[in-house]
Amino acid sequence: MKYKNSGDNRYRVQFMRATEELMDQVTVKGFISYLEENAEFEDYTVEYIDGRCVNCKAYDLKEESSNLHKEFLVTEDGRVFYWLSLVQKVELEDKEENEKVVETYVFTNPHPEGKIVSDCVKRAVCLTTGMSYKETSNLLNKIKREIGEKDYNSKKCCNEYVKRFGWKKISFPAEKGKPRMNGQKFAEQYPKGNYILNMAGHWSCCKDGVIYDTWDCREKCVYTAFEVKN
Repeated sequence: MKYKNSGDNRYRVQFMRATEELMDQVTVKGFISYLEENAEFEDYTVEYIDGRCVNCKAYDLKEESSNLHKEFLVTEDGRVFYWLSLVQKVELEDKEENEKVVETYVFTNPHPEGKIVSDCVKRAVCLTTGMSYKETSNLLNKIKREIGEKDYNSKKCCNEYVKRFGWKKISFPAEKGKPRMNGQKFAEQYPKGNYILNMAGHWSCCKDGVIYDTWDCREKCVYTAFEVKN
């Protein structure tokens, strides 16, 4: 399945990976069967959809390997909606034959020993520039010592990297009444190019519309992005 409105792809990040993959692989009819077998039937309800009242079944799906629950509506004519709230419903529909699913996050860990550590700045620079992890680590620590900082990931150090490497800065200021830019929307709106994303307390790598990181940070706000031209 896919989201009927492309702008609703932002809701992908609200699902566990197993649920997301299932929704990508099955048809609407197949997903209805899955809900009937695996979700809890909550109640019959009448919802206002496309200008008319429609009889629906409401299901509560507990996601695999988690305590998270998602609600879905199945209409009497076989349509499926992710039920976000009483007034917000997101419709899912069948993909066109051979339509490619665009994945916007890929688990990637460049640490030479495969360790998961607090090294997001090194990871982002390493993955975006193409330098090895060791080269990146040596360079960032060298700059840290030159400017008299204790930590390579301090705000002063990060600003120095942007200045020295000549990365183009793109800002995403908050706008009243509008949701902030996040990783998912950035990946969709910038499908080409190499970028370091300066998120809330985090740096990440986005290359050609895909975020590469050790965890799925697509829901985090993006304050600025730095375009890296190798």
